[in-house]
Amino acid sequence: MNIDFRKVLYAVALIVIQCILDNFVDLGIYVRIVLIPCIILVLPYRYSTISSMLLAFIIGVCVDIFTTGIIGLNAGALTAVAFVRQKLLHAILDERNMERHDSPDVKVMGMGKAVFYLFSSYLVFFCTYIFLDNFGFRPFGINIIKIVAGTIISSAITLWIFKNHKKA
Repeated sequence: MNIDFRKVLYAVALIVIQCILDNFVDLGIYVRIVLIPCIILVLPYRYSTISSMLLAFIIGVCVDIFTTGIIGLNAGALTAVAFVRQKLLHAILDERNMERHDSPDVKVMGMGKAVFYLFSSYLVFFCTYIFLDNFGFRPFGINIIKIVAGTIISSAITLWIFKNHKKA
């Protein structure tokens, strides 16, 4: 198995940045910046759903352990992203593009498909995270605001990271 240590270092850096964001950056009750789904979203196409889910669970537990919060929230939400990842990729890309290229890229997908891919993935992340966090005990309006704000802000930041990922 060929391991690219730049990609591993990239993933570790995103995990550390996520832990710093969760522990030290408070933007209020409505906004949470999440970067760790980017690790799962840029995985090569050859990663199966099961291996992506296992990796997502491990990354999520690591973030949960090193941040203040409930163990399992990030792990569950990130695992849900890994579960829908292959389905989203097959919905927006044809098999030829997936065979020719190693991993998802803005140049391969195009800006519109990349935005859809990121936005849909973050929507799954935040819906799962908020559902696991409160099981519907908060008012519906607050949950919708948290989902929409988190999805838009995190997707925009991740789109910038996603565009510059191949340059790293």
